[in-house]
Amino acid sequence: MLRTLLKCPDGFVSSKFLKRTLEPQTKIKSYGLRFGHIETDLHHSGFDIALTTNRFYIWEFWRCLINAPYDLLRDVKYFHNNLTNRDLSSYKNNWYTHFHDPYERSAIFYLLNRYSLDGRINCAQMSKHNFSNLNLMSFENICPLTKDLNLTFTAHENLINSFRNLDTNTTILMPIGRLKRSYVLKRQIKTIDSSNYDHAALKEYLESEQHKMIMIFKHDSYADSFFKNKIYLNKFGEVTTNVKLAEDLIVANIDYE
Repeated sequence: MLRTLLKCPDGFVSSKFLKRTLEPQTKIKSYGLRFGHIETDLHHSGFDIALTTNRFYIWEFWRCLINAPYDLLRDVKYFHNNLTNRDLSSYKNNWYTHFHDPYERSAIFYLLNRYSLDGRINCAQMSKHNFSNLNLMSFENICPLTKDLNLTFTAHENLINSFRNLDTNTTILMPIGRLKRSYVLKRQIKTIDSSNYDHAALKEYLESEQHKMIMIFKHDSYADSFFKNKIYLNKFGEVTTNVKLAEDLIVANIDYE
């Protein structure tokens, strides 16, 4: 499955809930594409979903995967066989500017993601031992499944600026992940593999009901206190009323009853 392509630090469990509750004809626009677990699962379940990101290297990776997946796989194999620990230490900090060929850069991004302990390419714990031939086999099996992904790039750092051109019947999906206290207090630390959101503005847009909108967070007390109209999902992706068992937090302006 595509969900195994990239290692995701968030470990979302929401796909089953979304597939069960969204109408099959729902037109979905996903913003903030990074690891693609939820988006690709919905896509391969037959949903009409378009994927959008404002991180160029993410767009570049998925575009390379769509246009010439076996060229990308060739570069992945080459670098995996030839990278040293010293290379990893160096490339972790400068891979984006060091490589100029998009397929080489995308291959390094993929490997850094898989080598890391949790999927973050700036992760302190990174080892080639986290990668195996099974990852290569999975990558090769996934290649044919990506050719019809609907992928776009937006230059807007504030993703809300991208919403204005959407049809009113489009449902906005935002798999955001962890809402840390620094986000709530607007003291954000920006790194190349982080996505920054103005959560107060997103909350205001959701409550304006200009579009149907679904945001997915990993549950924590800050996110829980920040939003209303919440649904808690346990580790199995099932709805729960026990906050202590909550893994994902669905925040939406959609009535699921």
